[in-house]
Parts: sequence; structure tokens; C-alpha cells
Amino acid sequence: MSRIPRTPGRLSMYLVALFVLTLSFTTSAQTVIQMAVYDLDAARWQAIADRFSDTHPDIKVEVQFFPYGEYPEKITSMVAAGTPPDVFLTWAQYRPLWVKYGILEDLTSRWESSPALKAMNIYPFMLESITLDGRIYGVPYDYNSTSWFYDRDLFSERGLAEPDANWTTQDHAEMARKLTDPQRGIYGTLNPLRGAGGNLIQWMENWAGHGWIGENGTEILVDDPVSADMVQYWYDLAYQYEVLPTPGSFAPRGNQFTGGYAMWQGWVSYAFRIADTAAYDWGIALYPKAPAGQRAFAQGHMYSMSTGTNHPEEAWTFLEWMASYEGQEVLVTEAHRQPIGPHPDLWDLYFSDLPFEKREYLNAWLSNILYGQNLAENFTYWETFPEMNRIMSEHILNIFDRHQPIQNELAAAARELRALLAEASE
Repeated sequence: MSRIPRTPGRLSMYLVALFVLTLSFTTSAQTVIQMAVYDLDAARWQAIADRFSDTHPDIKVEVQFFPYGEYPEKITSMVAAGTPPDVFLTWAQYRPLWVKYGILEDLTSRWESSPALKAMNIYPFMLESITLDGRIYGVPYDYNSTSWFYDRDLFSERGLAEPDANWTTQDHAEMARKLTDPQRGIYGTLNPLRGAGGNLIQWMENWAGHGWIGENGTEILVDDPVSADMVQYWYDLAYQYEVLPTPGSFAPRGNQFTGGYAMWQGWVSYAFRIADTAAYDWGIALYPKAPAGQRAFAQGHMYSMSTGTNHPEEAWTFLEWMASYEGQEVLVTEAHRQPIGPHPDLWDLYFSDLPFEKREYLNAWLSNILYGQNLAENFTYWETFPEMNRIMSEHILNIFDRHQPIQNELAAAARELRALLAEASE
């Protein structure tokens, strides 16, 4: 009889001991992976890491924060030291070099065998942003495309029809002339060629049908007559029609967000900034049609896995989650990044910070026109791009600020680019 009361106590002790052992095993079995970001918003990335761990309690994501300007060098130095983060953000500009140097793990087979990713409908151009030579090196993140914004109030005031899907560069030039108002500090347009880069390449693509180099990577094309015609178009807008700012011209009444320009080129995501700051009603349009088309410059960064990770399975589990519907919902909510496919609920969530009428308007335009008609031109950088861009920037400034002959400057740029290619191929 005396043993009966002690039985539940012993059983409780055994259960407590078993719970402690189980808890200890679970804690010790948790794998910690390191994720490197250049975004210093610790709360945002901790929230993303926590949301992942909610459904993957066996994996803990620790976030390493680095300043924007130090980020690329920090990643390469960590790799060289043998202490790379397990997953990290790869900027579009560094994708070719980091693949060449063996920093990024080839994820192609993992992508192809993933049920979660097979279930996702991902835009083809976003898949291009994570691919090089047919191999996949990450999951899409921070994709964005350029477009044209315009002041609808000013168009209405001047009695002008707004840009439609078929507007042309001739329409653009005519509108810019009619919209320019020196007395009120309003320019008709803003020059996208200054600074060269992707904007100059895209305008060359739309005008001449090619960028700076040929598809084989060995032919320099910047000095062809059609490319010169494109630069001449913008030079005439600057100095013949005076519809965009030049050295010594009148000061605009504000930047592009606050009313100094009637039409200007910018990232689609700028819509949120305009909604917060613009004193005018705004619209969005495709690039004006040039002789070779009207596709929009676009690019995307990606999250990658380090080839030196000690936790490849756990790192892939995190990356796979980022590209899944669940992960995309978290990234849209916490990081405010565009969804990677045509998922209406996620796009509604992405645009939810805009006023209702703009939310519906921009969502329909993006899904039905820019992305829906595959008009985003995903830009792929190449190894010599940074030096080539320095060369092109110098010669573009010679044209627009120092009035040097266009064909002469493009020919001089082509000679330097050819010399650079020859040196790189040795």
C-alpha cells in the first residue's frame, strides 16, 4: 500500500528527465547558418530570420550586417580567409566575377529537383537574373525595372494626350518641347544617358538593336552610325530644343519627385517615393518606341550559397524557402521586395502602401504590360563592365558638357574599349 502514492512521483521524475534530455538534444541538434547582408536594418532581417525559423526550428539564421560600401570587399575577404557566410547577397554587378572565382555554389540540380520551386510560377526574366551560362547560382531578390514617369497634371494643363503603349521617341521629343516652361522652372524631360551604365546601353539597344559589345563578346559596337544617331537625339533635346538641363541652363523648381521635370526615367519602385513626396498626379509609361524597340532596362540581385559553406543542406533549405510562396510573402512584407512571379495576392501586398487608385493602376500596368508582355530587358554584366563604363562615362560627358563631336567621341571610346578587350583576353 505504501508504494502506491510514490508511483506517480517517480513517473513524473522520469518524464521530467526525458523532457530535459529531449530539449537538450533538440537544442544541440539546431544548426546555425550565417547570412550576410549590406542592409543595416537589423529589425527587418531579424524578422525574416525568425519567420524562417518558425517553420524550421532545427535551423537558426544569424545575420551579419555590413555597410553598403564595404560589402563586396568584405565578402571576398571572408571567402579568402576560409570563413565565408553560408548565404549572402550577390549584387548583379559581381555575379560574373564571383562565379569565375568559384565563390558561388552551382544550385542548378537543387533547383531542378525542388518540389517547392517547381510549384512556383517565376518570371523568366527573373530566372535570367540568377543564371549565368545556363547554370543557376542563387534565388531572385530585389528585382527592379526602369520605366517613364510623367506629370499628369501638366499634360492636362497643356492639353496633351498622355503617353500610351505605342508612343515614340518623336512623340517624346514633341511632348518635351511643349511641356518645358523656363518661367516656372519645369524641364520637359531628363537626360538618362549621363553617367552611361545600363541606361545608355538600353537606349542603344532600343535604338540600334545592340549594346556596347556584340553577342560573342568580342566586337565593339558603340561607334556605329545608328548609335551616334541616338546620342544625337539627346544632344538635340539638350541644346537645340533646351528641354533638359545643361551646364548654365535654368534651375529646375525641384527634382523629378517634386515637379522639376515633366517626364523622367526611373525605377518602378520609385512610385512609392513619388506617392509620398509628389505635389502632382503621376502616371507611368513604357520607354518611347525607338527604331529597334522599347524594352526597359532591368536587373536583379540574388541570394547565393557559398561554395565553402559547412552547412550546404541547411543553407539550401533557407534559400529554397526564400523563393517559395511562404518565403516570398515574408520578403514582400518585411523587406518590401517585388514578388518573383505573377502571384496576385503577393502583388496586392507589395502595392498595399500606395493609395488605392494608384495601387490598382500600377499593379495592372506592371502585370499586364511591362512584365505581362515581357518587356523587361534583364541586364547581364560582364567582367570588364566597370572599366568600360568609366570609359563611356568620360566620352558621354565630353559630348554633353564639352560639346565634342559625337562621332569622334564614340570612335575614341570604341578604340579604348577594343584595347581593353584585347588586354583582358591575353
